[in-house]
Amino acid sequence: MKPFHFTEALGAAPRNSELTRAARALVDSGEDPDAERALASALVLEQRIERALNIEPPALLAERLLAISRQVPSRSDWQLVSRKIMFAVAASFTAGAILAGTWVWSTQNAIGSQLVADCVEHLSHEPYALSRTTRVPHALLSQLFARSGLTIDENLIVNYLQPCVVNGQAALHIVMQQASGPVTVMIMTTSESIGDFERSLAEAQVRVRGFEAGSLVFMAESSRDFDVVEAKLIASLGI
Repeated sequence: MKPFHFTEALGAAPRNSELTRAARALVDSGEDPDAERALASALVLEQRIERALNIEPPALLAERLLAISRQVPSRSDWQLVSRKIMFAVAASFTAGAILAGTWVWSTQNAIGSQLVADCVEHLSHEPYALSRTTRVPHALLSQLFARSGLTIDENLIVNYLQPCVVNGQAALHIVMQQASGPVTVMIMTTSESIGDFERSLAEAQVRVRGFEAGSLVFMAESSRDFDVVEAKLIASLGI
């Protein structure tokens, strides 16, 4: 089972019997070191959803409402019925919100894990990018960022810039030399933002920051300069 299919199954049916074997195979092959962890998180969320939806109605609720409806309703009777209906509707909306929210969180978490794995794997194709120390001319920066729908000011110092394709998605691959070493940033503008999170992997430290036009994926041996690089990019891009 390929990682993409694993991700689909994880979001749709985390109790699929094939997922455990698929997760182990992905970890053993090095394709997705976080596969087993993602599966465990999805199963925990599945259990939480079941507990949240397993709500017993009050004893004899239907009989009590029926009895009230057969009487000539007084003002207090209508108020009682109204309150119970409101509470029932509120409970159903709350349960639905919990279900929808946890499903979205689980799906985004799986998509985020896949994006991180794809970006880290992409680094192996351009190892020379980390050794560049000269500054990329601002004219070239402006031209390539404009193709991605972004504008950039003259203050940003970038040492490597290359338009790339990461798992079928267009990205700008940049490297910025910092005190603790080179920081790589994949600027993804062809997909929706997947939110903010950080990961500590064997290959690299990773931070993902979502913005209106997509996601920024920061990668380096140390996360020490992530805050500095992120602040510089946000200021320069105006996002």
